[in-house]
Amino acid sequence: MNQMGTNLQDEILRDVNEKLLIASIEQQELAEIATQAEQRLYALVNGLNAVICELDIQTGEILFLSERAESFLGYARFEWNRRGFWRRVIYPDDRAETLAFLYRAIETRQDNEHEFRALTADGRTVWIRNQAVIVTDGDGTPRLIRCVLEDVSERKQSEEIIAHSERRFRRLFEAAQDGILILDSNNGVITDANPVATKLLGMSHDALMGKEFFEVGLFADQEKSRAVLTSLKENHSILCENLSISSTEGVDRTVEVVGYLYRENGISVVQCHIRDVTERKRLEALQDEALQRELRITEFLQRPLRTNFHEDEFESLSLAALYEPALKEAEVGGDFFDAFMVGKSVRSHRIVLCVGDVMGKGLKAASLAARLKEVLHAFIGENHDPGHTLFRLNNYLCDITRGNSAEYPPDIFPALSLAALSIAVIDPATGVATISTAGAEPVAVLRAMSHAEEVAVTGVTLGIERDEIFTNAQITLHPGDTLLITTDGLTEARRVKEFLGYDGLVEIALRNVSAPSISAMGRAIVEDARAFGGSFKDDVCLLLARRK
Repeated sequence: MNQMGTNLQDEILRDVNEKLLIASIEQQELAEIATQAEQRLYALVNGLNAVICELDIQTGEILFLSERAESFLGYARFEWNRRGFWRRVIYPDDRAETLAFLYRAIETRQDNEHEFRALTADGRTVWIRNQAVIVTDGDGTPRLIRCVLEDVSERKQSEEIIAHSERRFRRLFEAAQDGILILDSNNGVITDANPVATKLLGMSHDALMGKEFFEVGLFADQEKSRAVLTSLKENHSILCENLSISSTEGVDRTVEVVGYLYRENGISVVQCHIRDVTERKRLEALQDEALQRELRITEFLQRPLRTNFHEDEFESLSLAALYEPALKEAEVGGDFFDAFMVGKSVRSHRIVLCVGDVMGKGLKAASLAARLKEVLHAFIGENHDPGHTLFRLNNYLCDITRGNSAEYPPDIFPALSLAALSIAVIDPATGVATISTAGAEPVAVLRAMSHAEEVAVTGVTLGIERDEIFTNAQITLHPGDTLLITTDGLTEARRVKEFLGYDGLVEIALRNVSAPSISAMGRAIVEDARAFGGSFKDDVCLLLARRK
């Protein structure tokens, strides 16, 4: 009996051990499967011809970045986490739209897809397609952005080639409305003409047949006509502009002649398109006149945008302001600055400094900048808090650009008008400065002891969404300390693939802080930034204020 019990126990133990062994083998196999799946996923993610990344919306920190990022734009992976990386990399003309698109996606918690241009480390411009997924937590608060970034430059190039072909086809189609002459390339004799040509030249079809090119009166003399025909045969095409002919009604018309040489049935043929451009020239003259009128109006509007003041305008501060357009011949833009006093009594007096940049160029940008500056004076005169003033300005801008204001019809300003703005309110008695910014470069304090401090306050660009909150930061200006406020025209000075950036600007400012005057310091900063990049790609606006 005992022997039987012992045998039964042994059998049970063997059975248990066998099951444990099987379970161990199964766990090992599952672990190997999981490892293989993880390896396949890793290989898949990093093998994609795209960059996968995950960002924390609250901090802006990149939580995951695939290895493809290194070769995607040519920047090291650690550079992607640097402050202002995308602000520098996104092509300037696409920056406002791209950021606004992303902000709206976060606000609406909707996945989005957007294409924009970016600058590579070696100075090239590429097209990027961004597919972004907004991840929210349990209460619906946006927490993460997961992006798939794909280089679509080749597709864009193909689209441009197709568009170019379509434009060329369109031009050929429009040419059917031109006068057309077919010539024998050997002797310039006209062999055919369409009805438009006969009307323009004032001759019947039969009268034109057999005539030589120089006999139709397009050029002043025979030698000129023959020289044109010779040049066409040598170069296979020619364009002659601003030719004058008299129509059958006796009215002078302005035409241009486009000639092509091609082979038809083994024979060289010249096809000349005679295009009546009289009306176009008249409209171009009117357009030029309108543009000049707009430029004069815009220049008039811009005069109050950049207030002229003396270096010693205020008893407690020395001031210097500099503005320089990127190109002398470019349309005037929406950059502005100002320095003025608010407060009804001596004890409540405050000095307000502001620097702003309205998106765009021309009359609408200048008009909007002038309006914002005027409203800023009114708002901050009522309440000296710069953050509160930015809150009101943002709502005001959103209302007037979306047609929600009875003051302006919807088409006065662009549908999406954005503005960057920095405001500093200084107590002249104590030197305490209250600062708030909206989408602008950080304000810097250059201490008299030759070191710099960044004013840690940020806010979104004005005009994206109503009811945005703008916070304030307070610093104290001691005698000799200098406040530096600027738009991004200086920080975006670029040498090949390297931007001057905020840190580079501060370094230049510290190098020139001991200039003979604050005005001389401002000029030296602009010249050093120009020396770094060769030329400015955007308008430069700089305001310096030093406590006496």
